[in-house]
Amino acid sequence: MPIQYALFPNPLTEGVTDQRAVIQNQESRTIEDIIDEIVSRGSTVTRAEVLAVIEEYEAAITKFVANGDRVNTALVQVSSSISGIFSDSDDQYDHKRHQIKLNVNPGLRLK
Repeated sequence: MPIQYALFPNPLTEGVTDQRAVIQNQESRTIEDIIDEIVSRGSTVTRAEVLAVIEEYEAAITKFVANGDRVNTALVQVSSSISGIFSDSDDQYDHKRHQIKLNVNPGLRLK
């Protein structure tokens, strides 16, 4: 099913007739929905096996990102960056002045 959207006036631009698209009828899906979809397609793996693999997959990605690594998958590219000003080359990360940000972009399959 194609993405459903509606157009609304865009107050952020100067064009009088400019519109912005807003996705309609969007559902929030959970890991349970993903597992149900996998199992419903006749997969030979059980719900428990799917859940275990997904848990290990998520744990591995979490570990890599927490260590400052970039993760590139077919679905998503995840990396981190640090915002804030460092006063000189000897300055160190300070959670009061700096913030670690998570950068998430679509992978090739979602593009």
